[in-house]
Amino acid sequence: MSNKKLSQPHDSYARYILSDIEVAKVIMKSQLPPSLVKRIDWSTLQLANKSFVAKRLQQFHSDVAWRCTLDDGHTCLYWVCEHQSTPDEELPLRTLEYTVLVMRQHTSEGHKKLPLVMYTCIYAGVQSPYSHPVDIYECFEDATLAREYMFQSLKLIDLTIISKEKLLQDKTAGLVQVLLQQGIKRDHLDWINNNQDLINQLIGSKFGVSSFIYLLGTDDKNDPNELIQAIIQAAPQYNDTIMTAARRLEIRGENRGKQARNLAIAKKMLNKGLEVSLIQEVTGLSKDAVEKLKKS
Repeated sequence: MSNKKLSQPHDSYARYILSDIEVAKVIMKSQLPPSLVKRIDWSTLQLANKSFVAKRLQQFHSDVAWRCTLDDGHTCLYWVCEHQSTPDEELPLRTLEYTVLVMRQHTSEGHKKLPLVMYTCIYAGVQSPYSHPVDIYECFEDATLAREYMFQSLKLIDLTIISKEKLLQDKTAGLVQVLLQQGIKRDHLDWINNNQDLINQLIGSKFGVSSFIYLLGTDDKNDPNELIQAIIQAAPQYNDTIMTAARRLEIRGENRGKQARNLAIAKKMLNKGLEVSLIQEVTGLSKDAVEKLKKS
């Protein structure tokens, strides 16, 4: 027998044992909440597809994931068990990352709702007892604040149901929110003419140039020159600012057109088998840009 030591023998052994369905059942029944254990349909328990781990979380070298459904016949439960031989400060964070990957894998398989994901870590190391947090909240600088504010329902500002009048009660964010509200309509000429005071405030704010560019960039119905004239009429004192922004847009469009032409020329030259260096010289494109085009 060779004297060469096995690589990661603890992890390999743990993974082998945890892949046994009877061992998995025993640990799940002892570690999961009793009320949840009662609801598991044990006939559905099977090893899960582990493709979501391969690249993103290679540190989970000894994990085993089991999957089953509950007694309602459709709620899915993943139980992940990992062996650790060294304490890990980031274990709760890693389990959170892993949980999200499991959920994404589940929905990518066509499921509309997220599964339950439960996690167990088996620790057998030199340092005793295990010294790092197992609660994600204890990883925050202020665990009390984290418990109070983290992982709550996200705050949603639904601009599709809030009136313009209510938005404008906020003198700072209200202006840009009203503009975002209008932007989805992609037809701004009448709106500009009917809201000249608002346009004046927008163009005069620190968001003036970006707001002007946004108005022109999101209008699919009207001639840009008509829009520009309407904006100037609403905010004549900002004529220079408006024309500078218009010129910036024009230059941006010219550059995009030039880039598109150069890419088309480069593509034709590649199809004729010409050298990359020659294509760079003719088009002014970078080597990376030509190589990327070559692969496309």
